[in-house]
Amino acid sequence: MKDFRIGFQSQKVEWDNFSMEYTGKKLPDWLRGNLYRNGPGLYELGVEKMNHFFDGLAKVHSIQFTKDGIFSSGKFLKSKDYDKSTKENKITYSEFATVPDRNIFEKIFVSLLPNTQFGDNASINFMKLKDHFVAIADVPVPVSIQMTNIDTEGEFKYDDKLNLVINSPHPQEDRSNKVVWNFGIEIDLLGTHYVIFKIPDGTRTRIPIAKIHTEHAAYMHSFITTENYIILTEHPLVLDLLKMVTMGITGSSLIEAFDWKQTLGTKFIVVDKRTGKTVEKFSTDTFFTFHHMNAYELEDSIILDLPVYNDMEIINQFYLNRIHSENGGNILTGELRRYKLDLKANSSNYKVVSDCGLEMPIINPNFYMKKYQYGYGVTNNKNKTNDFNNQLVKVNMDTGEYKFWFEDGSYPTEPIFVAKPNSDLEEEGVLLSVVLDGRSESSYLLILDAESFEEMGRAKLPYLIPFGFHGIFLKHIGD
Repeated sequence: MKDFRIGFQSQKVEWDNFSMEYTGKKLPDWLRGNLYRNGPGLYELGVEKMNHFFDGLAKVHSIQFTKDGIFSSGKFLKSKDYDKSTKENKITYSEFATVPDRNIFEKIFVSLLPNTQFGDNASINFMKLKDHFVAIADVPVPVSIQMTNIDTEGEFKYDDKLNLVINSPHPQEDRSNKVVWNFGIEIDLLGTHYVIFKIPDGTRTRIPIAKIHTEHAAYMHSFITTENYIILTEHPLVLDLLKMVTMGITGSSLIEAFDWKQTLGTKFIVVDKRTGKTVEKFSTDTFFTFHHMNAYELEDSIILDLPVYNDMEIINQFYLNRIHSENGGNILTGELRRYKLDLKANSSNYKVVSDCGLEMPIINPNFYMKKYQYGYGVTNNKNKTNDFNNQLVKVNMDTGEYKFWFEDGSYPTEPIFVAKPNSDLEEEGVLLSVVLDGRSESSYLLILDAESFEEMGRAKLPYLIPFGFHGIFLKHIGD
């Protein structure tokens, strides 16, 4: 049996509409649609290797649920990054922690035109706009994908003049206002700014609603919204402008342009959706976070749930030389906290929800921005040390109680909640997780009942899907 490290290796095989063998209980008739997953699929080009888990060239996977069965496709995102790098058989664009081997003339060129050092390796997540489906990453250059066959269509161009250095790969859908919210970092002659913007339904236009000047622009992977507010969690992994503007000539990577400044602390920046005005900045103990679980308003307060880390060490733990080392499976998991931001008293406090620890937090999407009870994610089995993320967890956010799904030799990825249509019950639905099977050196789709957290069935692949990042489930058109 192979261990988790096979999930951090390249998978060069592509496949289209493969019929997956399903075993288990009959699945509900309403489970119709596509599960899309995004993540790295290629870590080597010629003799050159990527440095970090976040660097691999994107590979997109689709698992389609139909009345005739379950079908899977896996294809590389044919971005300009992928096309150029595979054609030249070498790393050609700067990634999160990897930089090409550039000669002095190439270094001068990318220093004069900084945006040319980055490609469009949109390997992190997806965004669904009314007429477009795109792959996205920290670099704000989305790539359009065909929803039916996941073929790459090309760069998605916004219809505006925003010039962002970085944006969050976790846009937030706001169904009631029919917009998608996001934010990014802008650098101009006046300094650095957080730009919060919305994309109205049916458009490709980013409309800024707030521009917040900051002396210490932070690398924030995600953010969260409530009915009336947008909340940025500003931890002290901050941009060094000099390092940023000299990246090209020094041969530094994107993450090397950021420094951890412990003494700056962490702040929650609360912005009013309607006016764009900053309502409050709540200072709290220093922590780092990748993801948010949910947030909602309760009387004069905001309740905000997220997994946190003491510092940025979690990023360092994903360098591939460490992953493939003897102790590479000893990865931190976030401490699940619930923060209360009191808008009336201008104060904040938190409690630890549970001692289970988790990452890749998700909930029933029908309860985004609402009071809810259950969260889900991946975590580590405490009896299996040095074994990476090897189980799924369901947490009662009110009591801290939890349930696990665990199978020795199996490594699940971020679960996706698919709610039963027209149901008001929070637990009524299924959870989908692509699982790496170390025994067969392949992958399978795990389907859990969201309420009991017990297995309903699994659909097998003859291929291995490397560890990825995020996914989305979209119903079939007309369903």
